[in-house]
Amino acid sequence: MACVKLNKPSEIIFSSFMFSRNVKEYNINDVITWRDNKELVLVPKFQRREVWNENARSYLIDSVLRNAPIPIIIIRQIIDLKTGKNIREVVDGQQRLKAILDFYDGKLKINKIHNDLLAGATYSDLNEEYQMKFRQYELAVNILIGASDTEVLDVFGRLNSYTVILNNQEKMNAQYHGDFKTYIYNKEKEFIPFFLDNKILSNSSLMRMMEAELLSELIISMIFGHQDKKESIKYYYKEYDMSFPQKKEIDIKLTYIKALIENIFKDNLASSNYRRKAIFYSLFGAFSDLLYGMPEEEGIHGITIPQDKYSDIYRNLVFLNEQLDTEQPNPEFNEFINACSRQTDNKQPRKIRHRYIKNAILSALGTK
Repeated sequence: MACVKLNKPSEIIFSSFMFSRNVKEYNINDVITWRDNKELVLVPKFQRREVWNENARSYLIDSVLRNAPIPIIIIRQIIDLKTGKNIREVVDGQQRLKAILDFYDGKLKINKIHNDLLAGATYSDLNEEYQMKFRQYELAVNILIGASDTEVLDVFGRLNSYTVILNNQEKMNAQYHGDFKTYIYNKEKEFIPFFLDNKILSNSSLMRMMEAELLSELIISMIFGHQDKKESIKYYYKEYDMSFPQKKEIDIKLTYIKALIENIFKDNLASSNYRRKAIFYSLFGAFSDLLYGMPEEEGIHGITIPQDKYSDIYRNLVFLNEQLDTEQPNPEFNEFINACSRQTDNKQPRKIRHRYIKNAILSALGTK
């Protein structure tokens, strides 16, 4: 089959966009100036009309003041022939810019759950250092020059076509910006190295926010007991969006249990089945139950786990782990094996795994 040879760009047989495009950085002071000079249109006819809640808006301002990156903004730039002004119409980023301008105008306050130091502050309440930091914050802006309405809508379509379908955790990250989510995303900084070093999660799973999902599930189980994963996480993100009163108590417990598991397994967790996310959930929950108790779980709790018992606990947990690896496991552990391989995120398999792991620990302590 003969190939058609194209010698010049003009011979290209598909149509190109006729507008020019530049990516530039403007600071917030530029945006304020555009608005004051009537050179900024926040709600053009093609802009989407989604509305952020106050938590989402406060979270964005906190990101700005911490110099954290925010998504790129897309603006169509046209010239008003009557005034000679460059008019900037916001194609994507309306809610971000509106939050920034509302904070500057005193219409938006920083929420305590996002920043204790600046809780309740608007721009005018900031000292000069913070005001300068706010005004100098650089926004990445994609400028479309001379784009028609049709071309702008085409840009929208292309942007959306590249979007990966969000998983449940990513959807919650986009929807909630309150106390529970903020705590999770602060605490995960402590847990991410632990999850990676022990191969509980991979770098690719971190890109899909699986560390936030796992940490959320651990916390929910500590407070409310075992849940069905598909039904529970979103409920608690919503329930604790305005306030998560247990966070100080939970913070101490999370850190202690993580350290306890590290001390018992040393460098061996990554080579065991306990690194599997579902089984790690049960391992963590068993220690939490023994130390602090867990709703709906009966039996011994509130115990102390002495350091001289770490090796005995590890030996018993290794024996349980071996039942998952051997071709001829002890029939006594068939229920545990099935619970580790089927519907692992459902409540009933979680309760079964929990019972076996807890009993293995209790046996090592001589209290079963």
